[in-house]
Amino acid sequence: MDEQSYLILDTRGGFKDLTRDVASISARGNLVEIVFQKSETVFRYARNHLFFSDKPTIIENDVAVNGHIVFDVEKKILFGKFLKLFYRNRQSELHCGDFKILKSCIPDTLAYFCDVARLVKNLPSENPEAPENTVVADILEKIQDVSTGTPLFSYLSGKAPEPAPGIENFIFPFQCNESQLKALEQTFANQLSLIQGPPGTGKTQTILNILMNAVIAGKKVAVVSNNNSAIQNVMDKLSAAEGLDFVAALLGNRENQNFFLTHQKEYPAWLKKETDCSHQDEQKLRTLHHELKSLFTAQNELKQKQAELNAWQIESEKFSQCYPDIPSLATTMTSEQLLMLFGKCNMRSVKHRSLPLWFKI
Repeated sequence: MDEQSYLILDTRGGFKDLTRDVASISARGNLVEIVFQKSETVFRYARNHLFFSDKPTIIENDVAVNGHIVFDVEKKILFGKFLKLFYRNRQSELHCGDFKILKSCIPDTLAYFCDVARLVKNLPSENPEAPENTVVADILEKIQDVSTGTPLFSYLSGKAPEPAPGIENFIFPFQCNESQLKALEQTFANQLSLIQGPPGTGKTQTILNILMNAVIAGKKVAVVSNNNSAIQNVMDKLSAAEGLDFVAALLGNRENQNFFLTHQKEYPAWLKKETDCSHQDEQKLRTLHHELKSLFTAQNELKQKQAELNAWQIESEKFSQCYPDIPSLATTMTSEQLLMLFGKCNMRSVKHRSLPLWFKI
């Protein structure tokens, strides 16, 4: 029978798809009689042992199976709670309970970006001797899997990335300040983060702290760069800090992979010690984290006050140089009162009026 119009399943011990092999089907009371192709024998099934549907629903939106967008599908047809996928170059698939119908068209959007990248790649260059830039087009053409929980899925579906489950207890094995602490918290609170800053602002230190917190949380991290020295800098700083480079593998080309596999390092002795982290330890770590944030805030406020004080001292020196004859005024008046007094004196001076006795007092 036509698989795109009917669905016949044997529900005993799972869901076996019989549709393609069925020549005819008819109901006889509590029984269902089936005649298979290339056979004249009538097979009888109990009604509760078969699933039959002749009401297909064509799905136009994306379908995710086990959290992954389905690519290269010609048709997606829903029969009740069962979804049947018809591919171009392989047999159809039957799914039940492991799929989700989405409100997006990721493969079409990705195909559009591929077409744009190919068009840009084929445009004539202003410099005939410049090498052809095919990086974007080549990478887009290789994408054959998009998970629903990734920033790429959010971007292609036109939605903001969902917040990521955060980490409550942070550690800071490497140097840290308030801005780096905020960057670390935001990294683990969002699916996608961009940390930027001029040289010397501690981006490498932030990367190292992110690595350590990810390792503690049982996560895997890939550190990539178009500059090999940047990756080596991270490895060197891990090695210098109590030999923490054992948590990382310098991969990339075949030579680096072979070197890593043939030069495995021993775990440090402190790692082999059994430690039992209790609830009190976690609470203490959380308390220290909040205290650290408070100290960073106070430190920044102190620096700001010092900068303001330095600016006032410079202004005071310039004022003393411009008006050396004005004696220092020791008074309990506030700065606002002094400014008002200065304004009144200046106004009388402009109008050439003398200061009366009571005003002087």
